[in-house]
Amino acid sequence: MSRSDDMASGIPAVDSAVHLAVESGCGGTTFALQQARMVLEGDGRVVWVCFQQPDPDRFSQLFGVLPPATLARFHRLVAGELMSQGIDSARELADSMSSIQLIVVDDWTPGTGHVSAMTLASVAALAGSDFADRGGILLVSAAYSDASGKQVAGGLKARGENRLSEFGFSTWWLQTDESGVGRRRVRVGEEEIALRLETEGFEKS
Repeated sequence: MSRSDDMASGIPAVDSAVHLAVESGCGGTTFALQQARMVLEGDGRVVWVCFQQPDPDRFSQLFGVLPPATLARFHRLVAGELMSQGIDSARELADSMSSIQLIVVDDWTPGTGHVSAMTLASVAALAGSDFADRGGILLVSAAYSDASGKQVAGGLKARGENRLSEFGFSTWWLQTDESGVGRRRVRVGEEEIALRLETEGFEKS
């Protein structure tokens, strides 16, 4: 399955610099794992930077169908509190391996408090790297309540959106859809795509 094939099925593929702002409980990590699976199925490599390991049961549900040789192209970097170092390591790895097609940074910034200046500097360096010209970058973070009272994106704001925009990132939104259990919607620019969250990932609703 190529990433363009998955777009045809209704799941937008990340092939540029994207920041996914996620409403709580909507499955942001699942969406990112699905993007990674799409790349692996297309014979590419993925670098996954994270604060902590993905839930093993969810990982198995999405990746259990892949053979060991394919899983070997999934490079996981658990950064913990040193997220900036994890992002820098991912950039260096991508510079040395042309087969890397996607870098995912899951929970790139904490859900509360200020965005780290060091992390922003590392994201800026990644966005300005040679890799950014040939591969996809996906940053995932939890959205937060908009204290200004503006009802944009259901009263939610994306963390670091203005700075990320300066670095060339587009912000996508993953939110609940009240039409039914497991229903979600992803907003890419002006387009909204209705999705359904299943055991093996998102499907077009």
